[in-house]
Amino acid sequence: MIRGYSGAENLTLEDDIEACIIKLLNLIRYRTIGFGKCFGLLNTDEDPDEYIESIHKGLKVSNIQVALGTCNKGFYKMSMLNNSMVEAREKEFNKQKSSGVVQRADMLTSFMKKGLSGDDLKAENTLQIIAGSDTTAGALRGIMLYVVTNPRVYKTLQAEIDNAVASGKAPRAPDIIKSSQVKELKYLQAILKESMRIFPPINNQLARDTPPGGDTVTIDGQEVYLPGGISIIPAFKSMHRNKSVYGEDADVDVFRPERWLEETERLEAMKNDINLGFGHGRWLCLGKAIALREMGIILFELLRNFDWSLDNPEKPWNHAVLMGLHSISDMWVHVEERAELQ
Repeated sequence: MIRGYSGAENLTLEDDIEACIIKLLNLIRYRTIGFGKCFGLLNTDEDPDEYIESIHKGLKVSNIQVALGTCNKGFYKMSMLNNSMVEAREKEFNKQKSSGVVQRADMLTSFMKKGLSGDDLKAENTLQIIAGSDTTAGALRGIMLYVVTNPRVYKTLQAEIDNAVASGKAPRAPDIIKSSQVKELKYLQAILKESMRIFPPINNQLARDTPPGGDTVTIDGQEVYLPGGISIIPAFKSMHRNKSVYGEDADVDVFRPERWLEETERLEAMKNDINLGFGHGRWLCLGKAIALREMGIILFELLRNFDWSLDNPEKPWNHAVLMGLHSISDMWVHVEERAELQ
């Protein structure tokens, strides 16, 4: 399924992301502040099918049920909406396939071409919504919180954005910046890394069980025996503040994107550490490229088009960690439209 997630067979990925970002920008501007069919939230600034509410209720229910060891019955409304959309797309795909022409080129089409169908297709789609959209949304809220509350970082990022537009490295509004252009903005990329370091999108999940006979691993140059049948869970918040990686004199509790721009011998180890948040090897997150693409483009456009401040800096949001994901609500901000660069 990697070709569907990577965009190799999802030919409208960049255009689809751009269309959603335009809706988001227009929603902010005029409301005053990949499945072939949209859920409609950006069109109305509402949750008409209680889609978001279902996800957050599902996370709460799942959190309790996992603790009690009972089965998971959360996410009901979201799952029903998702299943009906997938069933319609699968029916459309089979009809077009029999006629010899499949018109769409998105994730679901890629999955179905590889043989995924029925309950497996629904499960994959539900997983990418919960594990994909909520992690990206939580990461974006964390990025905005740390950028908006740090005037030095805010001004430096906005200056880089303005310079990119003025120099032609990024398109002028209303055109949306491309992901290839975002990758060239070093300070913005440093902010993405530092935000995921200080506010990991996934918290203490991705457990791995040791083999029945146990295993021996090397930690800090020493061999450590791990007994069989135990679960190893990475603590990302602690890992990303590890002074043996970031330096004994490092300000690991401070949001400082510049650390990713400093040419130090630790930089490669730092990059490896932060990338572990997406898993590794055969367990690498298939949506990593899409998440980074979305976050980079959205951050650029939000800071290019608007000025931001928190309504209540002392209590910026209501926040809980459920099933390893950030459940965030009531993050109220004041937004003012910026003048277009001349």
